[in-house]
Amino acid sequence: MIKNVFKKLIFGAALAGVVAATAFSAACTIETAHPSARITVEFNSQTYELDYTLYRNMYPNSVRHFIELADGGFYDDMIVHDYTTTDWYSGAYAYNGEAYGSSSNTESFSQYLEDTSKESAYYDLFSAGKLTPSVYSRLGYDEKKDEEVTSSEYALPTLMGEFYSNISQEITSGALSADYGTLKYYYYAKSGKNKVYVTPTSDQIINADYKYNCATSVLALQISQSSGIGSEKYSTFGKMSDVSELDRLVEDVSDYLTTNFGTSTTDQTYSVSATVDSRESFSSETADKDIETTFHMPKAAIVIRSVKITKY
Repeated sequence: MIKNVFKKLIFGAALAGVVAATAFSAACTIETAHPSARITVEFNSQTYELDYTLYRNMYPNSVRHFIELADGGFYDDMIVHDYTTTDWYSGAYAYNGEAYGSSSNTESFSQYLEDTSKESAYYDLFSAGKLTPSVYSRLGYDEKKDEEVTSSEYALPTLMGEFYSNISQEITSGALSADYGTLKYYYYAKSGKNKVYVTPTSDQIINADYKYNCATSVLALQISQSSGIGSEKYSTFGKMSDVSELDRLVEDVSDYLTTNFGTSTTDQTYSVSATVDSRESFSSETADKDIETTFHMPKAAIVIRSVKITKY
């Protein structure tokens, strides 16, 4: 049995040494420590281009997962499905302009979420081998090496959490904090005590809690100076060097919703009950399946039109 001997992992500049040359699409591209991405957002017929630096040198699994989903077109034409004063959440539901525009109450928006869920599309990408595994339900055995190893047979369609609460990972230099404009992977809380195996680097296999390694595709874009979705429990893997375009977007959204619907978040949104993780693929705990949560859906659609990797 693999022993959990890695009590503390140190991630810093040295981790960049594990980054290698790889092929993307048909061309061979050098993987850099800091890839770049552009998220194009549309609101009220206006377009906003948000440019991000991704920190592969410190969050390699999160960045790889994001790039693979982006390259697969997964994030194109998706809505911000949960609008709050600290974070905007996206990455789970597609945009349908006619259906969104005709929805006018909690019941119709609940139906909208059911009809436009991207959950099946995510699992299809994983099944097709388009997403690199970093979490395993159990280990396989290599007879030649006489040791336990990761096996695709036991790979889970979830993302390893790259933050301190998960296997005490500590980034010693340049760690990202959850600040205005940062990009984070979000997961819905699990109450079970299930264990999995994670691979923070190619030469490490560590036993970990499933509840910290269950993210799939949902992103949180922080639009405030502070947030309860902090970097100690959520992978914060991207930030903006210039937030002026985000400032413009946030101000325009706020002005439009305030002018047309009212001054409070309650006025500007519909509180919609939704089921998340309906295809829970690992947890044996009943409480971790078909989790019910409440989304605050904006009455005017905030749409992610595209996510493009501009530097690998």
